[in-house]
Amino acid sequence: MLKTFVRDSAIYGMLRILTSGMGVLLLPLYTRLLRPAEYGVVDLVTISSAILTTIVTVEIAQGMARYYASAQSPEERAGYASTTFWFTAGAFSLVVAAVSIAAPQLSRLVASDERFATAIRIASLAVAGQAMLYVVLTALRYALRPWSYAVGSLVFSAASISGAVLFVRTFRMGVEGVFLAQATACALALAVALFLSHGDVGFHFDFPRCRQMLSFSAPLVLSSIGVLSAAYADRFSVRSVLTIAALGVYAVGARLASAVAVAINAFQTALSPLIYRHHAEPGAPRQIERIFRWFVAGTTTVVVFVGAFAGELTRILAGADYQSAAAIVFFLALASVLSNLYLFAPGLWIANRTSTIAMLNITFAVCSFTLNLLVVPRFGIRGAAIVSCVVAFCGFTVQLRLAQRFYHVPYHWPGMIGAAVLLVLFALVVSPLGALPSGALGLVGRAAIFLFFSGGLVLILVGREELRILLASVKELRLKAASNKPVGLSE
Repeated sequence: MLKTFVRDSAIYGMLRILTSGMGVLLLPLYTRLLRPAEYGVVDLVTISSAILTTIVTVEIAQGMARYYASAQSPEERAGYASTTFWFTAGAFSLVVAAVSIAAPQLSRLVASDERFATAIRIASLAVAGQAMLYVVLTALRYALRPWSYAVGSLVFSAASISGAVLFVRTFRMGVEGVFLAQATACALALAVALFLSHGDVGFHFDFPRCRQMLSFSAPLVLSSIGVLSAAYADRFSVRSVLTIAALGVYAVGARLASAVAVAINAFQTALSPLIYRHHAEPGAPRQIERIFRWFVAGTTTVVVFVGAFAGELTRILAGADYQSAAAIVFFLALASVLSNLYLFAPGLWIANRTSTIAMLNITFAVCSFTLNLLVVPRFGIRGAAIVSCVVAFCGFTVQLRLAQRFYHVPYHWPGMIGAAVLLVLFALVVSPLGALPSGALGLVGRAAIFLFFSGGLVLILVGREELRILLASVKELRLKAASNKPVGLSE
């Protein structure tokens, strides 16, 4: 399990670095060509679409993931994948038709203006394409074919970049161009992914398997809505309490904070299928705990980096109109890590306690909305970001405690507590960072702060002994590679 995890994490990690790098390239393009209010519309439509997708598809892709990995034959796996694909396609055909009719009303709801009606119609096509692409990529992922998954994902990212340059920069289509680029990219990537699936997704619909998957996934709909509502409560609160332009600034801060998603996605994409397959093995809990410590060490190092250099990152990637986003980058990056730690508390999922998961997620979504409505009017977007951190931490703590009853993982509690204390101390340092000069002296100060806190996190979570073993292994690999180096090229 550990060997496969490391291999797949490396593939998914490199993939995430490439696709996230392409996404970062889009940020300066959008922030230079879209006003904060327009960027806010893009963000609000995007997050609303995520909740809509959960409701429309009844989370059937999660049901496919649950049964696909344990299927005994290629025909059985193809039955699950094909059924999920056509269920998703049929559901979204109805959504696209409904949105095309109600687009003016939806535009007024989003931006108090009907001028975004065409953009919303195009967005519905893009969301439908993304939902179907997600099904095919999930099938490739749970078939343990990371290279095929990578190709499909890269095609989507490259086409998104090309489309954005063409429609947003060249043709100056604004918000419409953003969604048209996404819809075009989805169509191209979906064609490639279907080809790479080697017939796993065909023209077959199995009603018994559909019922089986829906019986598993339907209880998760409320859970997923709770997760998304908790994740996006800050955005909805900023929009309702402040302005659509403030939401645009907040969305830029979230985009800058998403650098930590590189590490998160690499671990998440590789780990989930392996836990389902190997959780019953005797050494699995110990391996999960070890991976957990490395995960937290790696991701919090990225969190500290973006927190230390948030001002510089915002100036370079977003520009003056979005500079106030720098104050929220650290908190949003940390919230992103905390909200994904449930991966390492799999007890409730393994025990199929989906109703418990749903109850927890809905509870914390309500708490998030309530706290945001209380905090945002007084503290603005910074208050919303801090609330996201607090709710994510409480959610993980409660879920971890419950999950331990069904699947015990021997966590190293002193290291977890030490890391939490260090991150709280860094949070107290984040505000004074803005007082550092913007020149070379300020960069040196930020670098020193980053090295101090990131080094402390690694030592607390990983420990000197594991670091020593890792460095020895790297040295051994380098020596082995050097000994196998062909001669004659430099001679």
